[in-house]
Amino acid sequence: MSDERLRQLERRWRASGSVHDESGYLLERVRAGDLSRERLELAAYCGHQGARAASAGDAPAAPQGLGDWGRGLEPWGKEPCVRAALSAGWAQSQAKEYSVDAVRALRRALAWIRCPCQRHRALAREAAGRSSKIRSATEAALAAAAADAEGAASKASKALARAAKVVGEGRVRAAAQSDVASWALGNGDPVAQKIDALRDPGPPRFP
Repeated sequence: MSDERLRQLERRWRASGSVHDESGYLLERVRAGDLSRERLELAAYCGHQGARAASAGDAPAAPQGLGDWGRGLEPWGKEPCVRAALSAGWAQSQAKEYSVDAVRALRRALAWIRCPCQRHRALAREAAGRSSKIRSATEAALAAAAADAEGAASKASKALARAAKVVGEGRVRAAAQSDVASWALGNGDPVAQKIDALRDPGPPRFP
């Protein structure tokens, strides 16, 4: 009965596209054990309208400042912070040419998300160290560093704020919040798709 109820609510929401119907569908997913309350509240914190309606004010309000929003991800653990930092790194990669080390740092942070073992953490640490020496790769370095060490929320905050200076706060916020919310609700993994699709930079222009 629960599965049929879920399917009915999903069909109703997709047909209407209304926030009210989506919130009802999300609440039923929580009741059925298909979605955790924690993930619902994370999506609400990211500004997802259906999740905000479903959480009925239980999720903390998102701060206005983008850096403060990044720090506010801390209660949900390291992974959402790394995902937000990856979104920032990807957004900046669309505005300027990225180095080999920067792309490697983003990919290694993503590898840690997919398999958060000690080996991938060490690889992220190594990539963060290399890319941090390149001014244009700072956001990528912060994403990799967020995967490596404690203080992931602080590193995500810095990555978001730095990317916003180049790309614009609205664009970076929209990308990060959408990417994290989609993952939290189980609606795919857009930031992983973005990082996977990054082209390998060519060889260095200068020796």
